[in-house]
Amino acid sequence: MKYTRKPVEKPRGPRSKKMIPAIKELIGRHSNDRDENGELFKREKLADDLIKMINTRYPKETPPAPETIQKLISKSRHYKGSALDKPWSMASLTEYPIPYDAIPYVVALAEDFSNSSSPISIRIALWIGRIFVLEDKDKKKIQQLYLMGSDQGNSSEVYSKMLELTKDYEWTLFFTAIRYCMYEKACERVGLIPVDTSIFDALSLDDINKKMDLYFYGTNDTEVLNERVTNLKNGLPVEWTDNELERRWNRIKNKDGV
Repeated sequence: MKYTRKPVEKPRGPRSKKMIPAIKELIGRHSNDRDENGELFKREKLADDLIKMINTRYPKETPPAPETIQKLISKSRHYKGSALDKPWSMASLTEYPIPYDAIPYVVALAEDFSNSSSPISIRIALWIGRIFVLEDKDKKKIQQLYLMGSDQGNSSEVYSKMLELTKDYEWTLFFTAIRYCMYEKACERVGLIPVDTSIFDALSLDDINKKMDLYFYGTNDTEVLNERVTNLKNGLPVEWTDNELERRWNRIKNKDGV
């Protein structure tokens, strides 16, 4: 009988762990970070910074190798964008319809940003169309004042209060839509398509923003004060955090376009 020798199996190294979507999104979100002079950070430096942040945010996960992060940064920086990032107008409704009841809010915001270098995009309008039906504390107050009318006292005071609350509600709509857009674009940059936003699903804008605060900042003990996300524990805007990457993101997020 002929003896056949079994091939010797080579010892296998530890199997590489699949990168979780949150880490990929984090890389996509920070891939276009810039220094104080507006220059893009070098991929090597940014990759090292991201590894530190991943270790802090996701201590149970093994950070990707620096080379892997650098490749994702390059992929993200070559992202060509989408038709959704073009400026919104009423003409956009033909191809990108939104609920009719949401149109006044989008028109009001478009007028506010008409002279801005970052006008309201189709992407923002679509998100406002999705979320404007949800509950919100300012929206409830507006509805209560409208229903009670003259029972609230001087009609001019009621009207002024309704205008103030409407502005606050429009800001919350815009702010929440912006955050969805930022998340969505970060995912697209690194190939997380279709984008899954279900981690933020909730029945009210307030609860959605709490989930977003927890995801982006690691705490949901925040509130929007003077159009800034403020940490209620210390009263400081979250962009004043000690984390360098978070400072960069908050500094450039409005310049990057959403």
